Amino acid sequence: MEFRHTQQLLGVTILFLRKLTKFAPQSPYPMKSILVVLLLLLGNICSGFSQTPFRLSIEVRDKQTKHILIPIISILPANASTELTGYFENDLFMVKVQAGIQYQVVVAFQEYKTYRQTHVFEPSKTNTPFLIELEPLKTSSTPSPNLGAGHTILVINKAQKSILANASISLKDPRNGKIVAIESHPNIRGGWKADLQPNVSYEIEVKAPDFETYRSILKINSGQATEIALSTIPKQELSFQAIDALTGQAIPADFKLTDEIKESYSGSTTSEQRLFMPTVVVQSQPYYLTVIANGYRKYVTKLNLDAPQSSERSSHIIRLSKSDVYLQVSTLAENTNKPIAATIRVVDKNDKRDIVSLKNAPDGRASVPLNPAHHYVVEVTADGFMPYQRALEKSFPSLEENNELVVKLAPITENFLSLSAADSTSGKPISAKFRITANSTHQTSEITALASAMPIKFKITEPDIYQIETIAAGYSSQKSIIDAEEMRMGQVFSLQAKLKAGRAAAPNIVKLFTLKYFDSQTQRPLVRLKVKVFEESTRRAIPAKFYKGVLEVKLALSKTYVIEAYHPNYEENTLRIETSVWAQRGEFLANLYLLSLKHTTTSAAKSVINERIFDNIKTGQSVTIEDNVYFDQSSYILRPESHGQLTRLANIMLQNPAIQIEIVGHTDNVGDSRLNQTLSEQRAKVIASFLTNLQVPENRIKHRGEGASKPLAPNDSEENRQRNRRVQFLVK
Repeated sequence: MEFRHTQQLLGVTILFLRKLTKFAPQSPYPMKSILVVLLLLLGNICSGFSQTPFRLSIEVRDKQTKHILIPIISILPANASTELTGYFENDLFMVKVQAGIQYQVVVAFQEYKTYRQTHVFEPSKTNTPFLIELEPLKTSSTPSPNLGAGHTILVINKAQKSILANASISLKDPRNGKIVAIESHPNIRGGWKADLQPNVSYEIEVKAPDFETYRSILKINSGQATEIALSTIPKQELSFQAIDALTGQAIPADFKLTDEIKESYSGSTTSEQRLFMPTVVVQSQPYYLTVIANGYRKYVTKLNLDAPQSSERSSHIIRLSKSDVYLQVSTLAENTNKPIAATIRVVDKNDKRDIVSLKNAPDGRASVPLNPAHHYVVEVTADGFMPYQRALEKSFPSLEENNELVVKLAPITENFLSLSAADSTSGKPISAKFRITANSTHQTSEITALASAMPIKFKITEPDIYQIETIAAGYSSQKSIIDAEEMRMGQVFSLQAKLKAGRAAAPNIVKLFTLKYFDSQTQRPLVRLKVKVFEESTRRAIPAKFYKGVLEVKLALSKTYVIEAYHPNYEENTLRIETSVWAQRGEFLANLYLLSLKHTTTSAAKSVINERIFDNIKTGQSVTIEDNVYFDQSSYILRPESHGQLTRLANIMLQNPAIQIEIVGHTDNVGDSRLNQTLSEQRAKVIASFLTNLQVPENRIKHRGEGASKPLAPNDSEENRQRNRRVQFLVK
């Protein structure tokens, strides 16, 4: 655009000169003078078009040590009284300037000679920072002429590494308890100075709006300025909406959010503005939310916000009720349709407490107040009748002010064992498993009861003596006997096992696992494999049967095993099985695919470790590394040659506490998709464990596996499959 304007001006000027030459003899001024004036005017106009602002980065270093410095930088255009506004981005000072204009640059830092120079800046094609080197004073005892007497204190924004001009500092001398005088520094904007002694420890407190308060002990070093870095207070935007608990319609309301100490936020919603959206401080101290709406009951609740929340969790719907909502329970016998005495229990599923628990209520009736925003379970029992247990929302999807529930109990026409378990100390119901053995037939059955006051029923058809073993996690097992040799129709034999807390002997359940091995290219079974199975913790070998590519082995569900498969012409395969996890998914059969060495010789040559790949990582970057650099085929054991690269990453993270890493494992689509998912998860977990063992905090590392779900290329060739076998490091 600017070049086009310049061409137009040149064209107009040339045309003007041509016209002028026709009248030159009549002009009272010399032709040469006119040409000089026009050319000067044209030069000034063209230079004005070339003065386009551009971003300049300035780097300041110690002239002797070459260490990076974060000083005070002032840039003033020539013939101007206002300096340019700039900011620090990491270690570089960023400012917008224009080409062809003179600027006076002043750089000041404690114990360094002040830099004063005039510069004309030009855009850099290579984006190389403009370097300024400061010369340190010859001796530390020599006062800096531009910084003034007294000890200098600078308050820095920890994230931006810029000086905070609106901070306040309080200093106390512990020897006499007196406040130390501190004043603004005359030569450093935002700086402070105070008369402090090097051998005294001072109590210091630093505050700044929107920053965490800094409290510590300050002991100065003579000749060096003190820098105090403040961290911004983490904040979270929340969303609140009030609705009618019965209709679900939004209603106007007044909101107040307070921690009852210092933080308080309030606001209102209307029929047009339905959301109250405060931005609050994230803190360990809980908040208390109060909601008031005309014609509705006051709502008060506690809100914990000790960590930033997702957008889904930060949105809150408040259900308000105009009056109490009641549930009327009536109990009838199913065969006669008449009221019967019954025990009625209503449990609040939100806070796990009994709203009502009435034993042998006359006519089986009860009135229960409910909170429409909560969920409930209703339990009704009566002697000689089958028990009732049902979630209230299944009977009433939406509550009204008065709700009537009629429970009809069927009479017991068969014989049952009524079984339940409770903690012997507290009497509270606990989940338990009952192993029931008939004395005459030795037939054994197992049933499980949940942690509920409702007993579980076990139907018995023959008179007998029943041995019952009660087993619960965290409790000692208990054996009991129920004598049902003489029974009549409809009789119920009850047992409540009261268990003592202790270490229960876990049953050693063994299941048969089957693994089939195939060539990944031909899909043919691998019949000549050497397979070894052992416990991961003890390395004890487990006997197994291998025949025609199929491995069958019996494994205990409470342990973890490792299965290694060897073949001279294939990549080694190592599989880790957490049997309890596999059993929960119902997986007792898996297909494994081994890659022929003929297809991996070229890829193995590419497994070169670049130990400096993480040197320049930045927030928002993704570093991707081939799997075969870190692991052997189908293995989750780290190769030793990758240790140096990961150690370098750990050192970089320790030196830069703000860096957080998410490790994501990927595989190709060869083999069982479930095993690929498990393998990708295990590989990411192993890398995360390696970093934490090098003292990187666990809360700065996340890991997950994606299996073959996110390929970079189609899995139609070995080269593309190799690209898909990778580990990603997402820097946050």
